[in-house]
Formats: sequence, C-alpha cells, structure tokens
Amino acid sequence: MKTSISVISHFALALLTFVCLYPLKAACSEETVNLVRGPFTLEQCFQIALQQSPALRAADFEVKMSEDDVKISHGQLLPTVSTSFRFDDLRSAGSDGPSDSDYVESRNRTFRLMATQPLFAGFSIFNKFQKAKIYQEIAVIKKKFLTASHLLDIETLFLELLKAKENVRSYREAVTRLEEDLKAAQARYKMRLIPHVDLLSTEAELADTKQILSQAENDTNVMRIQLNVLLGLPPSDDVEYIGDLADFAVDSSVKLAECTKTALNNRSELVLLEKQLGIAQKDKKIAQYQFAPHVDLSASYNEFKKDYKFDIDSQSPDQKNDYWIVGVTASWDLFKGGSRYHQLNRTMHEISRLKEEIRNQQNQIFAEVKGYFLDLQEAEGRLGVTQHAIKVAREHYNRAHKRYMSSLGTQLEVLKAHDQLTKAEVNVNQSMNDYRIAMAQLKFATGSWNIKN
Repeated sequence: MKTSISVISHFALALLTFVCLYPLKAACSEETVNLVRGPFTLEQCFQIALQQSPALRAADFEVKMSEDDVKISHGQLLPTVSTSFRFDDLRSAGSDGPSDSDYVESRNRTFRLMATQPLFAGFSIFNKFQKAKIYQEIAVIKKKFLTASHLLDIETLFLELLKAKENVRSYREAVTRLEEDLKAAQARYKMRLIPHVDLLSTEAELADTKQILSQAENDTNVMRIQLNVLLGLPPSDDVEYIGDLADFAVDSSVKLAECTKTALNNRSELVLLEKQLGIAQKDKKIAQYQFAPHVDLSASYNEFKKDYKFDIDSQSPDQKNDYWIVGVTASWDLFKGGSRYHQLNRTMHEISRLKEEIRNQQNQIFAEVKGYFLDLQEAEGRLGVTQHAIKVAREHYNRAHKRYMSSLGTQLEVLKAHDQLTKAEVNVNQSMNDYRIAMAQLKFATGSWNIKN
C-alpha cells in the first residue's frame, strides 16, 4: 500500500512539473525558431557555422581523438600492472599401486600480482609519444584550415547571394520601366504614332526580362538553401540573410611582396608538411633504435596454497608460500633478415621526399597568391569603370526616354538604352562582388585568418 502511494505521489509531482514548465519550453522553442530564421548578417553566419556546422564539429572530434592518442602513448611510458588467480581441484579417478589416492587429491590456489616498467627500449617509446603530440598538432592545424576554408565558402556564397538579390532588384526595376514603356507604346500605337514593330519589340523585351527575373529569383532561393547547409541549419528553413554588397572600402595598400611573405609563414600546407617532416625524423630515430636492446624491470608478489585431503599423525601436510620476485629482463634482436635496415632507408627517403614537397608547395603558394592578387587588382580597376558606366547608362536612358516622349526619338533607342542600363547595373553588382571575393580569397591564400582552437 505504501508503495502504491509513493508511486502516485511521484507521478503527481512529475505531472505538476510538466504543467509548470511547458509554457517556458514553448516560449524557448518559439525563440529558437525566430533565432533560426534570422535575419543574419555575414558575421552572424560565421558564428552560427562555428557552433552548428556538422563539418566543423566533426573536425572537433578529430582533435579530441588525437588528444586521446597522446594519452595512449603517454601510458606506454608508465608501468603495467596485472594480476592473476588460479584454482585447481585435483581429484583421483582411480589408483593402482602402493600409493593412496589421498596423497594426490588436493586443492591448489595461486595468486599473482605483477608490475612491469620498461627501462630502456632504444627511446622508441618516447619518440612514439612525441609523434603522437605532433599528430595532435596536425589535427589542430587541419581543423583551423578546414574552418577557414568553410568560412571562405560561406563568405563567397553569402556575397553571391547578395549579388543575386541586387540583380533581382535591378531586373524588377527593368520590368517596371518596360511595363511603363509598353503602356506608352500601346497608347502611341493607337494614335498611329509608331509602327507595330516597335510595339512588338517592347513586348518581346519585356517577356525576356521577366524570364531573366524569374531565373534570378530562383538563383537566390537555391543559394539560400546552400547557405543553410553550410551553416548547419535545416535546408527547408526560410532564413533571411541581409547585407549591403557595396558596404566595403577599397584597400589599395595591399602589396604582393607582403602577401607572399605572410603566406610562406602562415599557410597551413607548409606547416603540415613541416610537421610531417618532424614525424618522419621521429620514425628515423625509432628505426635506428630498433638495433638497440630492450630492458624491462619487473616485480611480482606470489601466493601459493595447497590443501591435501588427508592429515598425517594429526599433522596437516598442507603448504602455503608467499614470496616476491624482482628481476630485470634484457632482450636483443641481433638479426631480422635486414628488415630493420630497409625500414631505416625508407624513413630517410621519406625525409628527402618531404623536403622536395616543401619546396614545391612554396612555389605553388607563390603562384596562387600572385593569381589572387592580380584578380584583386583587376576587380579594383573594374569598379571605377562600372560605376562610371552606370551613371552614363542612366543618363542615356533618361535622355532617350524624354526624346521618345517628345516624339524626337524612337522606341528602339529607348529599348537599347534600357538594355544598356540593366547591363550596367548588373556589371556594377558583379564588380563589387568580384572585388570582395578576391579580397577574401587573397586573405585565405595568405593564411591571414584568425581562428581560435
């Protein structure tokens, strides 16, 4: 009865707790949904990706695995302790001869506690421990590189999305202009002021622009889904990303020599190759130490007890022994078919290969940095041209439209000026996008990111 009352009271307490906390849980869920939907700036996207991106979280676990490997290698430097116990029940199934089966039947108990400490193994264990630490450093470097690469992908896609949204705005304005021109053309056609071909040209231009607008809108939706995936958000969420494509300042102080020097000092590819070279040098030492002897110190406590079935003259022949054993074991492999010699040669060849890889990687980094630097210069030079072109194209369109409304120009002149204005707006968006992406890629190529562990 008491048990039933206790169960009922616990259930009532749980139900009361649920009722009290459910509104708070619902409020938190609503707040989480609002948080997921944004709107998000580029910096906020970086923070979300660092917390939720599956790719970056996987890199975190790889670093943790490398930390465990270091602890495993460190454990090999410490003594090992083992214990064993054995029990034997010896019973006679039959006897033949003058001896009594009672002399045989007995119960034996053996207990052993043993500790072993490696004293000398050619420093191979110590070098394996150092190798594990280098692998841990490599895992951290790989995580930083993966994080920087992931953030570069996010920034590139974010800027592409801003450009696509600006293009949508430009195409919508173009559709609005063409719809107004079509109304004017229809009115002038009814008054027989323009030929039918001008009206058809305006309708065709409007239809083409609407198709381009539809494609641009679809591109923004696709990019938004891809950006959700990079951030670790559900692809189906309608997240809003905000920013101004023109929100940047041209940095003319960037110099190729400084970028190259920074890249050669910071690029993770070079750091990784240098770490691999350090591992190869440790492997060389391990291969050399295989020619040395191995010495282990061991100590054990042993307990042995034997109980016979019978007693002699009221005296028991049972036996019990407690004893310690301390010893040193030395072993030396004198010949193993030349495998150790060839393994040593292999590590030396690996060291030479990695040195050549470092030189080759330095040349590739120089070419990559120079390529992104030239892209940045080209985009910077194109900025001024496109910004001037859009002013000219807008003035040209306004003049052509006024001439047309004053019956001094033709519909074809208006359509041509309209097309030039739309292209100029798209070109400005493209040039601003190219400059910002080129700057981000140059920063990535120089290794000038600041990623915390």
